[in-house]
Amino acid sequence: MSATTTLRRSWARAASFSLLALLAAALVPAAAAAPAPQQLQFHATTLDGKPFNGLDYAGKPVVLWFWASWCPECMQEAQHVARAAAANPQVAFIGIAGKSRAPSEGEALAQIRSFVQKYGLGGITQVTDLRGEAFFRSNVTAIPTFVFLKPTGEASSLSDVVSEQALSERARQTLS
Repeated sequence: MSATTTLRRSWARAASFSLLALLAAALVPAAAAAPAPQQLQFHATTLDGKPFNGLDYAGKPVVLWFWASWCPECMQEAQHVARAAAANPQVAFIGIAGKSRAPSEGEALAQIRSFVQKYGLGGITQVTDLRGEAFFRSNVTAIPTFVFLKPTGEASSLSDVVSEQALSERARQTLS
């Protein structure tokens, strides 16, 4: 047997094994990634006008805070939220402002910006949801409401005024 024949057979065997490996890989179903929780399946605009995609936070610990600028309970807990977010930087806090009573979208945005500035919430990602998409995705029917999301997608919610300490504790629980 010549060296050329031996070389051809080696190449043919290698090609056969490669083809078998590719076929086997195609036939074995890949582990499907867990779908993103419905609470993150929304698009919005941040207060500074940038597009926001909730899916960017899938697989991360997240606290969604649903609030409105006219809500007395939201005013009461706003500084608690700011401090809890600062104390838990490993958790993404996202404020979702909606349900405006303003006569126009421009006035609603002005009220939301004023609320964020007044209560020192500039360190938290703030988005507007004047049409209610995020509220709908999270089944929010009252404000204020918090939705706590673990990286696994497990979610829990709380519709009540929450102390800074309780909020920090619930935020830390999203890490496990």
